[in-house]
Amino acid sequence: MASNFNISSSTGPRSSLSRTSVSALTDSARTSRRTTSSVEGSRILLGSGGSNRIRTAIAQVLCNLMHFDMPLEQAIRAPRMHLEFGELAIETGPDAWPAPAMSWLEQTYPTATRWPRASLYFGGTHAAADNAQPADPRRLGTSWAGGPGVG
Repeated sequence: MASNFNISSSTGPRSSLSRTSVSALTDSARTSRRTTSSVEGSRILLGSGGSNRIRTAIAQVLCNLMHFDMPLEQAIRAPRMHLEFGELAIETGPDAWPAPAMSWLEQTYPTATRWPRASLYFGGTHAAADNAQPADPRRLGTSWAGGPGVG
């Protein structure tokens, strides 16, 4: 099955900043309409500053968009987890994860570090799309949609 998205990341020196762009592709078998309804435009730019958890923060937002069909803001606000060297850290707020998934995680990673709410530990992912500019509350993010006639 062909991918419905084109994902590219910035090239250049490694740093603790990540920039990623996503473009929704069309499916000619579906009369050229976008193959996912949650993407607020044809392009999304994602970024996160931080440390080694940048990759999992960006990957989880992309997964939420592409596989769970979440709107961009919901994809950014969704609970996160990070697995490194066999150690799991996970946000476990109320109804954060489906019961079967949480049960499996608790059995597989009984010593996981559990965060009771969204935490900056998991990075702050910010995004800009054609029709949305959500900011991650983990980093006390705010956004402003500027442009002609705004503000």
